[in-house]
Parts: sequence; C-alpha cells; structure tokens
Amino acid sequence: KTLLSLLPNLTDKVMRRIAVDAVGQIAARVFRSGSVEGKWPDLLPFVVKLMQSNKSVAHLASGLELVATLAEYAVDELTPVFPAIHTALQAGYRSPNLQAKIATV
Repeated sequence: KTLLSLLPNLTDKVMRRIAVDAVGQIAARVFRSGSVEGKWPDLLPFVVKLMQSNKSVAHLASGLELVATLAEYAVDELTPVFPAIHTALQAGYRSPNLQAKIATV
C-alpha cells in the first residue's frame, strides 16, 4: 500500500518507472497465486484512479503501463475495469498533449 501511495507523487521519470515496474512485478506474483481481489483489493481501483487523474500525463502513462503489465497475467481480472481503460485510452489519444498520445500507444 505504501508503494501505491508513493507512485502518484514521484516526479522523477526514472524513479516513477522503477516504482511502476515494482508494482507490476508484485502484482504479477499476486495474479499468479490467485485472485487479486482477495489479496490486493486496492490495486485495480488505484490503477483506474491513476489513469483518470488530470494532474499529469505521467499518471496516465503509469496507469496504462500497469494495465499492460497486469494484462500479461490476468486479463479476466481486468475485465471489470475495461470501460475505464477504454476511456483513458481515448482521452490520451484525443489529447493535444503529445506525451499523452504517446502513452496510449
């Protein structure tokens, strides 16, 4: 939980990438061992909130990177948040900000 609360506040790109990778690796182990809902109930709501944040493009990019990592291990677990993922992808793609567009690719 501490890592999740730290991630949105990271401004250094390298540190943010390290934190996203760490969350992704931990989540991968959780997914492999069974349902994430019972073992890390804060994870998917956190990812959705991060993607929907209007504070920075880095939040969108980090959220989408986490989705990509999580999708490798358990697409079924992501099904309930597909609408939020779709909305985040559309928002990034339609954004005039080039970095937001790049994050959606």
